[in-house]
Amino acid sequence: MRILSILLLLPLAAFADELRLVEQFFGQEGINNKREVYAGEMLEHYLDKPTLGESLPKGIDVSLRLLEKNLQREIYAVLLSKDGRSQDWYIYLVNDQNKWKISAVRNLALPGIFFMALQEIQSKSNRTKEEEYQYQNMLLTLQLDSELKEFLHKNIDSLNVIAVQAKTSQEKATESAKHLNLNFVGYESSSGIVDINIGGILDNSVGYLFVPTGAEVPKMSDDNYIYIESVTGNWYVYKTT
Repeated sequence: MRILSILLLLPLAAFADELRLVEQFFGQEGINNKREVYAGEMLEHYLDKPTLGESLPKGIDVSLRLLEKNLQREIYAVLLSKDGRSQDWYIYLVNDQNKWKISAVRNLALPGIFFMALQEIQSKSNRTKEEEYQYQNMLLTLQLDSELKEFLHKNIDSLNVIAVQAKTSQEKATESAKHLNLNFVGYESSSGIVDINIGGILDNSVGYLFVPTGAEVPKMSDDNYIYIESVTGNWYVYKTT
């Protein structure tokens, strides 16, 4: 495996143990002392399972960036790339008696039915307007974190209009969102947070959040918002499970 790319602005020494642990999990040699460095569901269900890195083909490029760090936990986004194809993963570490341990690993878990539907609609040479919308929506749902952030920057003016519309009419905001191949728009009156859902199936979804100044950004966790990252201004990109 190629050398792990560290895309951080903070001193590496402050993360030496954590980064080494993440590198081992995504490395092909795996982790020998799982019982000592696993916690939570990893300790309960994956002690006898190979690490993700052990199941990856050779030559995978692995890069990571820090999403959250405090005294209790750290969350990293991990990008796996090879031959022009990439996939985003998220790994969660907890501080257990001053020792960092892996507690969970996640990615956007879309069921097979999603990809079957995508393949079917992709094979059609003459798609209806609704089918073309569904096709573009599914493609957008599968975009990498970096591409989702780029899409937001590209369409920021339209998304700002949608966020304003959501305060008075979620139906009108959703209609506007569909012109960008997005799914639906939700509005939480108590916080003022606007949720522009891109797509997905059931709880496995992707989208953007507009979080007004003073409102609290939802917390990341391995059982709800598996990924939240600031993009620009009050805008965030998210994934759920």
